[in-house]
Amino acid sequence: MAESKLAGRDPTVFIEEHKRVKLCCDIYQNINELINFAANRLTTPLNQLKEKHYAQILDQIHLNMLRMRAKLMICFTGN
Repeated sequence: MAESKLAGRDPTVFIEEHKRVKLCCDIYQNINELINFAANRLTTPLNQLKEKHYAQILDQIHLNMLRMRAKLMICFTGN
């Protein structure tokens, strides 16, 4: 049934859409890891976080942002 619905359509469109779906899944996974990291950081006393200007959390956010940016670049530029 699915094959008949896809008949006559350009397969490259589906490949590109699959890449975008995979990218969204990767971004979701990164966000999930970030949220879990932040939740685990809540065990760090607030005064320690403030003393270090929230560096533990901000460093992890920065790393995740770099990973997501790299994945976006690969997806949209092919590099």
